[in-house]
Amino acid sequence: MCIHRLVPFLIVLMLFSLSLGVLYAHAELSEKEASSVLLEWLEGARFYSVRSSCLALKSLGYKNAGYTLEVRSRGCPGKDDDALLGRWRVDARNSELYVQNDKGKFQAPAPHVTGGAPAHSKVAGELVSATRLDLDGDGQPETVEIVLSKGRRWKDAEGWCGEGDKWEGRFDIRTVKNGKTLWTGSLNALLSEKGKGSDDLFFWTPAFSLATGDYTGDGRPCFNLGQYGSCNGNVYYLFSVLPNGAIVGLPMDVPGLFLSDSKVNSTKKIKAAKGRIEWNYYDNAQGKEITVKLTWDGKKFAKK
Repeated sequence: MCIHRLVPFLIVLMLFSLSLGVLYAHAELSEKEASSVLLEWLEGARFYSVRSSCLALKSLGYKNAGYTLEVRSRGCPGKDDDALLGRWRVDARNSELYVQNDKGKFQAPAPHVTGGAPAHSKVAGELVSATRLDLDGDGQPETVEIVLSKGRRWKDAEGWCGEGDKWEGRFDIRTVKNGKTLWTGSLNALLSEKGKGSDDLFFWTPAFSLATGDYTGDGRPCFNLGQYGSCNGNVYYLFSVLPNGAIVGLPMDVPGLFLSDSKVNSTKKIKAAKGRIEWNYYDNAQGKEITVKLTWDGKKFAKK
């Protein structure tokens, strides 16, 4: 009789324990709470040698029960504006903090350290991309080059969709002929004009050639460059190369061309014919491929 009386009690106790387990499993930090935890710790530990009011966070998303956040400087004296100071991971279950080291691994931070994880290593000047084009029709090719001007080459082993061996930082883009530079400019600035913002850019290794085409239908060579968009693909931007070697962005009615072409710095999936471009991407909400078409009207690519 005693055993029979205990059975219902034990069942109730087990169900109660399971309920508590489910409750605690879901009691995770929100992204806003995780950001607050990180900022409070950075301020208390004085991890970076800048005022706490200069620190800004950029979310890289949630994965494996934690948030990945970039710490950047905004309006700090003596620091590049919007410079990357370091990447952090906040465990959503227990609020533990981890900072990314030079090898791309996350480790527990040493308290009361100034300077933090270095944003740049000494690889400035490394050639990232080189593509030969005949801009003026003289049969002598020019070369469009992308060079890392300030930043690092490193292996991001974080375990997110943008991981891998990459160059990251500030880039110059230039046109060269017979060893002479015809034109040079900041690639970060060009992408900023197209709405990308002034953040550091990154491109996956190895060195690559630009995918080119006559997007506008005027006979001038054009090319595209992509930046990480999401786990589903990249956002690509279009550029034209003028006969004097200058590179200009091509305006569009859309913020960028989203293509399901992950980890491809310059895609060949943009079709071009007579001033019209076309591309496809997979829409998760609709569960199918979507085709987008834009037409060059002499000033911009417009939907027609």
